[in-house]
Amino acid sequence: MNADTRAFLSGYKPSVGLIRAFDQEDFELLESKGFPSHPLNETMTLFFQDEFAKGWFESNCDFSIYDHNFVGLTLGFPPEACKHFTNKTPGILLERISCKYGGIRFMSYERCIIDDLTWLRDVRPLPIGEGLVIELDFSLHCNFEYDYNPILKYNIDENNGYDNYDEFLEGIASKLSLLELA
Repeated sequence: MNADTRAFLSGYKPSVGLIRAFDQEDFELLESKGFPSHPLNETMTLFFQDEFAKGWFESNCDFSIYDHNFVGLTLGFPPEACKHFTNKTPGILLERISCKYGGIRFMSYERCIIDDLTWLRDVRPLPIGEGLVIELDFSLHCNFEYDYNPILKYNIDENNGYDNYDEFLEGIASKLSLLELA
């Protein structure tokens, strides 16, 4: 089972997009459990936690265009990350930071990473006791001659040396400062 499907089944991911050809077992599992679904396009199907969420999606989605922002929000990604996802401003790709928030995987950006993680904590709290990890990869930003650890991790159950989530966010701000990204 992929991480997105696990996050969906744990309840903190509101919907999951699956491609039957690649996610056959997960696709069949969610179908067998009766989760409502809607085809997003010819290859991907979105599964929802309930009929209300599916109905909201169907009544608010403009199916004549593919709106990355709307689909990203539907999949549970932070609003700021969704807003910047299709930004074509020169240099924006260099600002990306790969994020894993339990089973929600997305790209964030220097300008909004702390807001994204705060939003996720407040809106999509991770369940305790499942060994879930928050991981940020700053590899695109590191000078490996000086910074040998481009990965920051926070285990929701163990805290990885941080007293609390806010201290983890402070560690991210410190990392951004050291990399001169803040």
